[in-house]
Parts: sequence; structure tokens; C-alpha cells
Amino acid sequence: MNYKIKGWDIEALGRLEISIVQVFVKAGVMFYDIDTNVAGHSSGTDFLWGLGAGVALGPVGVRLEWESLATSEVDNLSMVSLGATLGF
Repeated sequence: MNYKIKGWDIEALGRLEISIVQVFVKAGVMFYDIDTNVAGHSSGTDFLWGLGAGVALGPVGVRLEWESLATSEVDNLSMVSLGATLGF
């Protein structure tokens, strides 16, 4: 089965900074649309949460995070990402 998932989310972020290292957790809701080649189209709003860590060197940083969407539409929907940050 193929899935095409798109959506947007609203999240709150809590973080702990230890020197240049940042550890964070986040939680929120995701508004999504799912298209499948078997079940067709569905949409919904579900709980989203994640955690991660990063390193900040002045205004520039790098962070690694994991997010999970708790939905009955798809089992084990999660994502790992590596990103850059720019503070101002």
C-alpha cells in the first residue's frame, strides 16, 4: 500500500540548554490529509510529539530530532530529521 501524507502542525517546545548543547521535547496537534491507493482519501487531527538534541555555535546550529504522529489511519508514523538552525 502506498501513502501520500500532507499536513501542518502546531507544537509547543520545551528545551534544556547545557553549554552549547540543547535537548528538547515537543508536543502538539497535526492536521493532515492521507491518500492511499487502496483506502482512498481521509483527513484528521491527531496528537504529535517528538524529542531531539542540537548543538549551537553562536547563531548557527545543527539538530537531530524524532517525531511521531499518533493516528489510527497509519501504524507507526514517525520521522527522523537532521536540520540546521539560525537564531536571531
